[in-house]
Amino acid sequence: MILIHPPVARPSEPPAGIARLAGALKYHKIPATVIDVNIEGLLFLLDGCKKRTDTWTKGAMSRLKKNLSLLRSDQGYTNIDRYGRAVSDIS
Repeated sequence: MILIHPPVARPSEPPAGIARLAGALKYHKIPATVIDVNIEGLLFLLDGCKKRTDTWTKGAMSRLKKNLSLLRSDQGYTNIDRYGRAVSDIS
């Protein structure tokens, strides 16, 4: 079974329902995979920002790959200033 989290929620507030449903299925030994298309939708939208020409956006887009990598690792959460800058650039 595939459970799909659609692109309708903020990534900082994913709905607990899909995790709960996946847990219940696992408890009953029913295999399930959860796919978060919310993050895929956001990454698609970020990709469209590359066409912007203002200085701030160009700088933020040049650091996008690095910032996403940082936030996907433990290192992204060891320094509050670095974390804040990465989130601000991505935002």
